[in-house]
Amino acid sequence: MLRRALLLATPALLAAPRARAWAPDRPLTLMVPNGAGGTTDIAARILAEALAPLLGQPVVVENRPGANGVLAVQAVLRAPADGHTLLLAYSGYLTGTPAIIPDLPYQPLRDLAAVAPVMDTPHAVIVHPSVPATTLAELAAFGRANPGLEYASTGTGSVQHLGTELWRQLADVPALTHVPYRAVGPAIADLLAGRVRLFITTIPPVAGFLRDGRLRALALTDGKRSPTLPDLPTAAEAGMPGLDVVTWNAVFAGRATPAPVLARLGEAVHQALAQPGVRQRMADQGATPGSGDATALTARLARELEVAKEVVRRGDIKPD
Repeated sequence: MLRRALLLATPALLAAPRARAWAPDRPLTLMVPNGAGGTTDIAARILAEALAPLLGQPVVVENRPGANGVLAVQAVLRAPADGHTLLLAYSGYLTGTPAIIPDLPYQPLRDLAAVAPVMDTPHAVIVHPSVPATTLAELAAFGRANPGLEYASTGTGSVQHLGTELWRQLADVPALTHVPYRAVGPAIADLLAGRVRLFITTIPPVAGFLRDGRLRALALTDGKRSPTLPDLPTAAEAGMPGLDVVTWNAVFAGRATPAPVLARLGEAVHQALAQPGVRQRMADQGATPGSGDATALTARLARELEVAKEVVRRGDIKPD
């Protein structure tokens, strides 16, 4: 009788629809905490274009700059946690901002769920030619002899800000003068004019000025050399292995987003990053596609958040 029951049930079991992976049922929004044209915005637009056919829905990039990333993060957290509103995060706003402002209305590790890494962009130590330094050691000596050396960043708590502060601490330079800007363009304009003389930033916006000698690069703040500037040493090769300054972008969702939704989104991001056209567009920005899964991304966020907190503590950095 049991055998007969199983035989009778088999056609019904075979006819039952298989469980389907989650798929969005309307356009997705990729919230960007930076203005148009910057590295994070570029990463978002490259990813959005590649994700749309994979998910079967348009992916709309929405720039929500302001308040050191707080506005964009809050917009994601206020939206339904159903996978349709995502954050294309800039690492500085998930590490530097919480390190400087501990009483934020959210905490990244508590309130955000990692989906997948997207893009890593190394930085270089760039100086105006009036700075008589061609190595990190010479820059440190110049900084110690000239307290108050002016440096640019794209805002308090940004990767450039805390990265330069990390350099100051490692180099034992007593004091620097921080000059924050709203965007990379105005910072580079003032660097070219000599109004600021140091900027740790990504290579593409300054590559032409490095080639014509209007600016000088001393070292990369990444573990490997750049194909754009193959002769430029890494910070480790230049004698400062602790100077690790890399901007990364990654996709996050609200913490309450269901696991199957997070898994499908993460799979789609990895599929997008595997496309040769996507990888080439990132290479054109001096960047590399992100690697690792959501667990590794969460661990990276936790690790870099602790580093940022220590840099802020040692430097006694306060919010503006």
